[in-house]
Amino acid sequence: MQPRPRECGCTITWEVTITNTGDVALDIVVEDPVAGISETVTIGAGALSTALTRSRVVVVGDAPSITNTVTQPLRYLRSSA
Repeated sequence: MQPRPRECGCTITWEVTITNTGDVALDIVVEDPVAGISETVTIGAGALSTALTRSRVVVVGDAPSITNTVTQPLRYLRSSA
């Protein structure tokens, strides 16, 4: 996906979807400082998903760009069995 230019004052929205495809409920730590996400979510077993959505306004200090890269080194705190 190519980045799209945004002007100051525009709102950027991020949506992070977490899916548990296993057979044990998990507590997942989700941290994304650029999007302003820092929380633990509990996801039940059996291909259940949850989405976190955050928005923020582009400001002059964001120049020349806002970079947000998604990675997947997931770690879970504990199973909720």
